[in-house]
Amino acid sequence: MALQAKPYLQRIELDFDSVESLEDYPFHIPAIRELYELKFHPDVTFFVGENGSGKSTLLEAIAVGQGFGAEGGTKNMQFATAQTVSPLHRHLKFSKSFKKPRDYFFLRAEFLQRRHLRRRTWLSEWIRRQIAPRSLPW
Repeated sequence: MALQAKPYLQRIELDFDSVESLEDYPFHIPAIRELYELKFHPDVTFFVGENGSGKSTLLEAIAVGQGFGAEGGTKNMQFATAQTVSPLHRHLKFSKSFKKPRDYFFLRAEFLQRRHLRRRTWLSEWIRRQIAPRSLPW
């Protein structure tokens, strides 16, 4: 097989030998339990499935396994509001291309939603303070 530059992350494999029990989270999720190998398309790969089917769990494990924070961002800018990372990333084997991308970013929809919610909360607090009745001197 010839070396290919794209995609950088070419495939992942689940190392079943390192998993203690397939009954533990997240290995009890059917999509994770049946994950032997996942090959990535050179341009884009979509994860499609029902709610609770393991899409976010797998994507988060891939990101954490590649050095990103679980909540999104770059490899250099990481933050955490909660420690909820599954152990899945410790059981994945990554096959990469010889050509590294110039830049990286892990975008989570939840990141944008939280940011919007914080901004909206800050704005509503500011408005409340501006129109709140002021105490009168008499």
